[in-house]
Amino acid sequence: MAVTRIAPMGWVEIRTATPVDHDWILGLAEGLFIDLGNYREILGDWLVAPRAEAIIATGGDERLGFAVVAPRPRIGFLRRCGSELVAIAVVERVRRGGIARRLIGEAQQRAIAFGAREMRLHTAESNEVGQALFRDCGFRSKRGLPVFYPSGVRALEFGAALEPAAESSSSR
Repeated sequence: MAVTRIAPMGWVEIRTATPVDHDWILGLAEGLFIDLGNYREILGDWLVAPRAEAIIATGGDERLGFAVVAPRPRIGFLRRCGSELVAIAVVERVRRGGIARRLIGEAQQRAIAFGAREMRLHTAESNEVGQALFRDCGFRSKRGLPVFYPSGVRALEFGAALEPAAESSSSR
């Protein structure tokens, strides 16, 4: 498969998704995640969930990818305030061009903004390319009880600590 480069990464912008983007997000997710369950329904619920945020990568007028991030509730003293990267997808013809990394970085910044100290995500056990991407972005595999997608496909859980960007000191 040939990879089409659209433009230098500086030309890719990340923005907050609007309701006009939802059908496009759901269509991409439905096609890519078909083996995992009914992602049109699952992601549709997340797109209207309070505090969940969808972001879009665009190149010019073209949508290239999306990510959805949401807070995870804190459970007593056992879990720090966290977030979940609910879904991430990039249009096939522009993959391996850095768009997913940009989406992950922006999702992490948004999670930090709502107070998260950690981000978790799930990916199919068979998704070796995704696992490599997540590891390269600082995520580590979490060991625990087996996790499965609604279709029964086994999933792996990954997590990464989130640290607010250090403020630059301008006074000496």
